[in-house]
Amino acid sequence: NTLILSYSRTAAASIAAKAGKEYKSSTIHSLCFHDLGAVPQQMMQGRQIEEFCKLIKIPAPDEGFDRYDPSVHQYEIYNYARTAGIDPLEAYFRYGDLVDFTFSEYVYFVKSLQRYKEVFGLYEFHDLLEKFDPTDAPRNLLIDESQDNSYILTTAIEKLVVKWVKRIYLVG
Repeated sequence: NTLILSYSRTAAASIAAKAGKEYKSSTIHSLCFHDLGAVPQQMMQGRQIEEFCKLIKIPAPDEGFDRYDPSVHQYEIYNYARTAGIDPLEAYFRYGDLVDFTFSEYVYFVKSLQRYKEVFGLYEFHDLLEKFDPTDAPRNLLIDESQDNSYILTTAIEKLVVKWVKRIYLVG
């Protein structure tokens, strides 16, 4: 049995249509989402991010905050750090010249965000990837667009490969 992983639902569906019914396709995020037993309401997205920022009295990030480019918003620095596999607090020192908030304000942001997610049972996509602990997987894995892997995506895929996969095919 073979699983084809892609980075978007559209790409996964397209590959599945071309590959045939004997192949299962998914995004890595969907695989992790289902493995954790999460439900859509548990995903921290636009509305929850805005509510969180309002609660801690900072402006919400502008549209497009999920670009993973560090900019002036704490959430962007935080997401970039998690994608790159670096400590979110260390990221402040790497990108501090791009921001207009203090280290203390950023520490407050990071700790408040972690607590907010904990209290409300929310996940971000990074959380799904970090907590991924596959209980079952196919023996063969094909990863589409593998050149676009980030550190955190590679780490999640590695968990799958180490536990279950016998053959891996990288495309891209």
